[in-house]
Amino acid sequence: MACRELGINIRTWQRWFKGAKRKKSAAALLSEEERRRLFEFADNPQYASEFPARTAATRADEGERASPESPFYRIPLGKNSPRPGGKVKCPSEKTPTSYAATAPNQVWFGDNLWMISPVRGKCYYLYMIVNTLDSHIVGWEIHEEESAQYAKTLVRKAHFKETLWKYQNTPALRLDNGKSLKASAFGAMLKKTGLSGSYSRPRVGDDNGYSEALVRTLKSRTGYPTCGFESLEAAREWTYRFVNWYNEIHFCSALNPVTPEQCRRREFAAMIEAKKALWGELRRKRLERWNTRPLRNWEEENVVWIDSERGERVRDFLPRIIDVIDRPAGRCQSHKHKV
Repeated sequence: MACRELGINIRTWQRWFKGAKRKKSAAALLSEEERRRLFEFADNPQYASEFPARTAATRADEGERASPESPFYRIPLGKNSPRPGGKVKCPSEKTPTSYAATAPNQVWFGDNLWMISPVRGKCYYLYMIVNTLDSHIVGWEIHEEESAQYAKTLVRKAHFKETLWKYQNTPALRLDNGKSLKASAFGAMLKKTGLSGSYSRPRVGDDNGYSEALVRTLKSRTGYPTCGFESLEAAREWTYRFVNWYNEIHFCSALNPVTPEQCRRREFAAMIEAKKALWGELRRKRLERWNTRPLRNWEEENVVWIDSERGERVRDFLPRIIDVIDRPAGRCQSHKHKV
């Protein structure tokens, strides 16, 4: 239960505390003589800018096989070969920027969706900007082509609609990797407006879970044409109805659950207290059903993270995890019966 609350897998906890099993020594490891010859080939200026596959093929043509290709990638190379492939840069991991939203209009995220049409190869492009804290859609537009000019116009309209010029701190904008959102003209507009923009990591499907959840809600909505929109006007009309439904009627599960408009107007305090009272009354009436099951958490989220540094946050809770796991079995059983 503790691992589920922290959003980690139990296998992750087992690796942290129990340690990984030692791997058995492979029988095909290189000997000291083979390693020495490998370093000699690496220090040779003739092979300094070649890939290991090319080096192995060249040595094979000369009638000599120094070693397999894989050791060239695993062991440090010589001073003349700082990396495989000459000037090819070594891969590096870049930690994504984390954003925390504690008030409206602190963090936005934008997405660019493709909405299909009956014509094969033609689609309509939906640009959308959403407030992260309350999941409120603050702006959207649909066009027949993908252009940075449309994205610039949408951001400016949302900036004017939310009256952000009254505030000193402008929102941070997490964007998709679409070509229109990564254009230099769009980036220049963000700097001019004062918005700090960042992009999701390529080929990481859950990098921005809020955006993915919104896309799934949109495309699984009843009435979404699976065969495509007949025209641009039809796509805009359907999206207009969806945005109104999403902001005004839809109970968002991330908001526990209230509509984005109610969360934005801060009208959910009385609703949450009423729901907590109702659940408490149900528990008192059916105690045998709720004896070992905790009540649903109706509390609001005061902080919403995008790309949270989960590793550091999890390690802050490790003492609590250890206390729960190391608790004696008898104590847990007695505690269970006292609830």
